[in-house]
Amino acid sequence: MNETEELPLREAKRRATRAAIEEHATTMVAERGFDHVTVEDICAQVGISKRTFFNYVDSKETAVFGDPPRLPTAEEKASFLGSRQPHLLNAVLELCSATALSTQLLESPRATEILRRRKEIRHRNPELILQRHSSFHEIHLALKALLQEYYEIHPDALITGSSLEQEANTLVSIASSSLQLGYMSWLNGNDNSPIALNLACTQALSDITTLIEGQPKE
Repeated sequence: MNETEELPLREAKRRATRAAIEEHATTMVAERGFDHVTVEDICAQVGISKRTFFNYVDSKETAVFGDPPRLPTAEEKASFLGSRQPHLLNAVLELCSATALSTQLLESPRATEILRRRKEIRHRNPELILQRHSSFHEIHLALKALLQEYYEIHPDALITGSSLEQEANTLVSIASSSLQLGYMSWLNGNDNSPIALNLACTQALSDITTLIEGQPKE
């Protein structure tokens, strides 16, 4: 068997191992509490060594909650800048979602159950989530810079009359607020699926724009 034939099998094994780590980590933490589960406990349940564990995740927190928010990739930036966005605010929300929530959307048959347990764990341990939110400011700045670059390429997209930097900051702030509102709605809802998470964020953005448009003009 040549290397190209082996790659899909390797990738399938990689994804299965990562899913197993998150499956057992969330199950044990949901049952025992975060402070009463160790990396060794997770490894024993999955049947892997600590070395293998750290090849897949960098900490117990990541095994339980998923990877932290990330910066936009070069491909995402190129795609965003490459053409005029017909619905710019929605495009920014998609970028926010990709950087902040893509790690929630697991490629696993057990994804919904893992997400459900993560919701329960977050409700019980809000202080752990706050610790992970420090990277959101960095993402906000990166998205603002990307949007400023977009406006430089497409100056006709500016609509407020404010400075380029101010409009970029406002747009990213609206998208970020939609993401937060949608995420909280999803946490408190009954549908634990990744699709429901995306829909909740889109609905939050729609609600915000409707409320803004509905304000009486002075």
